[in-house]
Amino acid sequence: MMELNEKEHPLVTVYILTYKKFDSIFDSLASVFSQDYPNIELILSDDGSPNFPQLKIEDFIDTHRGKNIKSVQIIANKENVGTVKHLNNILRLAKGVLCIPLAGDDEYYCSTAVSDIVNRYRRNPFHVLSVSRIAFNQDGSVYRLYPHKKSRDIIACEMDTAEKQFRYLTESKFRDFASGSAMIVERSFFDKMGPYDESYVLWEDGPFLTKVTGMGYKIDTEYEIISIKYRLGGVSSGCNPLMKKDMLHYDATNRRDNWEKYGYRHRRMIRYISKKHLAKDSLFKQIILYIGYFDIVLDRLVYKYSERSKQKYDSVD
Repeated sequence: MMELNEKEHPLVTVYILTYKKFDSIFDSLASVFSQDYPNIELILSDDGSPNFPQLKIEDFIDTHRGKNIKSVQIIANKENVGTVKHLNNILRLAKGVLCIPLAGDDEYYCSTAVSDIVNRYRRNPFHVLSVSRIAFNQDGSVYRLYPHKKSRDIIACEMDTAEKQFRYLTESKFRDFASGSAMIVERSFFDKMGPYDESYVLWEDGPFLTKVTGMGYKIDTEYEIISIKYRLGGVSSGCNPLMKKDMLHYDATNRRDNWEKYGYRHRRMIRYISKKHLAKDSLFKQIILYIGYFDIVLDRLVYKYSERSKQKYDSVD
């Protein structure tokens, strides 16, 4: 048998976060085991679920894991700590050169997903890489591709530097160019940048992307690689009060970082977005806000319409 070449096939960490929902966990694991990449460290960590089926998961892994899975860690938090702290705890344990995510109810899109990512890293090393992802309806039909194929040209032209990426992130015009569910981080870069911001509870990727681009590091993209398929309404979907609280915190901190250097219109955009969240419970405040920021409201309506109109062009082919 040919020995594993660590230079050609460096160890990578695939990590799976779980919390309460386990309907698809074995499909998720099976998609990891089906990967053709030969050197994977698997970390599966549950964030305090009262129904975590640890024994069944351990038995499934023992029965189905292949030779490509070089080590396995299964972690069961005694109490729920939230996504951000949970993720930091996992990444501190990771030994792979790259850290590749998978939610507990998502699956890798194909058996070459990990290999495709590693090959991209070998050809053109990155600190953070954003790849494509596909959302599926509960009945298994394709909902849409992220980001839109029509958006990719715009991303390539208008978000081709860290500075532009930062500006569009803080203006909420990021065109789905990056998401934590399909974002690969170089392990050494995680050490360099420090952990995800634990002043947030659930939202790790938005503040992290803003921090990284604000410090001058560009997020690389490789949209020809589709990493995952995920089900709408699952772990990777939706919003709750804690997420809304995180977003308000972002408005008051990360969204305002470095805003002075982008000029008057950018500052108006940031002020509008921040005030809009605060005015949601009052129709009177909303009307006053829309009148005072009519130009920004019009700009955002045009943006939202253009994004929605691209859905008809979605295709996985």
